[in-house]
Amino acid sequence: SAPSLPTISSLRRFAQNGRWIFCKTQNLRARLDNGAGLPYASNRNHQRRDSYRMDIDTNEQLIAFCQEALRIPSYSGQEKGVAELMKRKMEEYGFDEVIIDRFGSVLGTINGKRPGKTVLMDGHIDTVDVIDAPQWKHDPFGGEIVGGKIYGRGASDMKGSDCAMITAAARFAEKTGRDF
Repeated sequence: SAPSLPTISSLRRFAQNGRWIFCKTQNLRARLDNGAGLPYASNRNHQRRDSYRMDIDTNEQLIAFCQEALRIPSYSGQEKGVAELMKRKMEEYGFDEVIIDRFGSVLGTINGKRPGKTVLMDGHIDTVDVIDAPQWKHDPFGGEIVGGKIYGRGASDMKGSDCAMITAAARFAEKTGRDF
């Protein structure tokens, strides 16, 4: 059977869930165990409206990020273009350290303000070759959105999840003021 495709709403859910962290972070486990409650200023409704607006903006950024990743072929051993995209996005999102190691792996770190445990999220950016492109209903490197689903080689395994984890890590760090 065909692999399931990520829906736009599932990408948004991943990005809104602070538990999806792509990088090493300090003391995040305590934050997750207590429900990741975020502090609000005295005017709670104003803060929530601002947060909601940021979520909408970030969701659109996430979708565009995923589409950009899907449009870059990254067959096994030929992942340099996607690795550079992931590195650039981590830098744009404010990761403390981002490197591409000698094996081509992208490593991003967000440091928290407190000492503690580290959470590591891991993914891959390579895909298998497209040997049957004429049989695809959508361009394997198009990143097209049709019927609320995003199509492309690696959308569900696993570029979509990689983009969501990176975005979620950045969003969590921003929303908490790195107080983890």
